[in-house]
Amino acid sequence: MNRRSNFILLWFRDALYCLSTTLSSASVLQAFFLKMGMENGTVSYYASFTQAVFLVFSLLFAGAADRCVRTKRAATLLFFANGLTLLVQTVLCLLPESSALFCFAAFAVGVLVNVSNTIRVVFEYKMICEVIPVERYSLYSSVSGIVCGVAGILPGILLPVFYARFDYTSVTLAVFSASGFFCLAAAALNGCLRLLPGKEEEIPGQDPPKDRASSVKTVLSRSDFRRLALPNFIRGFGAGVVAILPLLAMKDAGLPKEQSAMVSGVMNAATFLSCGFYGLLRQRKIRATTLALAGACLFFLLCAAFWGSPALFLAVLFFAYCGYNLVCYAIPDAVYQRVEENVISSYHTWRMALTTLGTVLSTAVFGMIADAVSGTVLAAVGTVSIFLCCLAYYREFRKPAAK
Repeated sequence: MNRRSNFILLWFRDALYCLSTTLSSASVLQAFFLKMGMENGTVSYYASFTQAVFLVFSLLFAGAADRCVRTKRAATLLFFANGLTLLVQTVLCLLPESSALFCFAAFAVGVLVNVSNTIRVVFEYKMICEVIPVERYSLYSSVSGIVCGVAGILPGILLPVFYARFDYTSVTLAVFSASGFFCLAAAALNGCLRLLPGKEEEIPGQDPPKDRASSVKTVLSRSDFRRLALPNFIRGFGAGVVAILPLLAMKDAGLPKEQSAMVSGVMNAATFLSCGFYGLLRQRKIRATTLALAGACLFFLLCAAFWGSPALFLAVLFFAYCGYNLVCYAIPDAVYQRVEENVISSYHTWRMALTTLGTVLSTAVFGMIADAVSGTVLAAVGTVSIFLCCLAYYREFRKPAAK
């Protein structure tokens, strides 16, 4: 199997996984929780809680992938585990509404789903380096974003139709089941990937850290990581706003619960467009950090999303999320081009840990003040945070890479 086959398998895998995540996304979950009797504040705390789970377990497993010899096998098993935990979500549809049991079960299932997904992400950071050349990461990520955008648009269109015509809980049960099966299919494709030549064994001269402590020390010893620590943290405030966008759309823009899945549909449509532009611009040798800064500027449009009707919200969200998505693709792209493969998983894990810490704190605070503060104010906090982070990356990576 040649390198091109790996790209194709990854793109199909990502499309299936995008279908899975769209069907169990915040747009679906937050509307479902509200329908089942959760308060707005509790829904927001759930978003903060699951981000905290991501933070804790990403740190617990930081460096694990760097020390793992068979990363692809581990990532595949974790994909399967993720699919099985998504199927467990169907249990929530069988519980009584407005009950303490439902609330407890929702948080417990959220832990299972996010633990399996978090550990999978840690191994994914390294596995990518073993199945495709890192210099072609921008090609992989941009095309992946396009196919994921296409795959994710359809659920956003169809789910409101199904919710309008059939019993809400029955539709959600089918949605959660499909989410799990799509993830299991993605796991099967991940297992079909082939390692690049020389990746079957550890590369001489690139010995990974032998334990978690040395892994942390290696990452913290990098001056670029230390300088970007605060920007990575404040980026989490922007991610915190995005995490509760469906809730804000229903509260401040008047979007009906039955149409909340349209938020995911619009986001995936924006992913399709922005990733197409990202790939073209990267092919023209425009730096990833420049595109991140441009995306942060476009994300400022989110502040105007709550000034009118649901239709205006969705229209503005499309363009604002194009900018946010450029940031999400450009920052890891810039890191892959600068950081050595033997520490890439730990670097990404700790980078995202700082961002997730910011997301946990901001989502919890936003949940407490969401009823009293307008979506426009929260959007302003998030967009400024994203801009400051991207500005820091732009300044840092203008300098020659320290290999």
